[in-house]
Amino acid sequence: SKGAGIHPTRAAKNNSAGLFSTSGVNTSAARQSIRGRDAAVAMSVETNRTALLFLAALVGWMPAPFETCLWQSLWVLEKKKSQSLTIREIRQDYHVGYFSTLALALCFMALGAAVMHGSGKEFAAGAAAFSSQLIDIYATTLGDWARPVVALAAFAAMLSTVIVVHDGFPRGFAALLACYRPQLGSDAAQFRIYAGFVVAMGLGAIAILLFFIGSFKTLIDFATTLAFVAAPVFAWLIHRAMHAPAVPATARPSAALTRYSLACLWALSLFAVFYLGLRLFFHP
Repeated sequence: SKGAGIHPTRAAKNNSAGLFSTSGVNTSAARQSIRGRDAAVAMSVETNRTALLFLAALVGWMPAPFETCLWQSLWVLEKKKSQSLTIREIRQDYHVGYFSTLALALCFMALGAAVMHGSGKEFAAGAAAFSSQLIDIYATTLGDWARPVVALAAFAAMLSTVIVVHDGFPRGFAALLACYRPQLGSDAAQFRIYAGFVVAMGLGAIAILLFFIGSFKTLIDFATTLAFVAAPVFAWLIHRAMHAPAVPATARPSAALTRYSLACLWALSLFAVFYLGLRLFFHP
């Protein structure tokens, strides 16, 4: 070994140093790998969390809020004052309104997924800026000919929503007050309550336009998410109302539809609880 110029002890130390150096490099690489994997997992969890929160905001009004079934009933009662309606005609009227709303909602969702998703643009929180961005994206993708079409479609959708909401909510509040105070059930009292709520909602809308228009997206997310979380409560009340003794047996849902309603009620409740837990207790 001396002829080779290497001392045995020194060679052993060099080998040990090489092993420790290699071990340190491997340990450092392992730590970096674990950190990279943890970062990837955290990013994946955050992405899934963001997607679930967006889904809750979307489902809240998809295809329409739960209150619309109550409004539909009130509209039918109003229509029955001037014409006679059968159960079949009432169901047909409801099905036409519901499934046409569902079809339009799916069309808007498909257009948004095909055009807005993956566009790489950060959408503005303000209503006017967001509307301008929305029209510009469709015009860029489909052509300038789509600009007036998209603008008209968006305006028609919002106008019809405003008309429905400003008629449905006051009717619902008037009917609710009449349930607790029968003296308010006359046509004259109902009209006064209805008119008062219409004015109050109009003033509320003006206040939103004046003070909250800069955070319009946040306001819409809050409203739709609140509707999603409250959906199980409305669903349970509607389910009980349709199976109440006051409803004739011939007008109640079938056994299959009742089981489907209960399954949907459980699904809504579990999803709402999961969403609240995700929102309140998970903060990455």
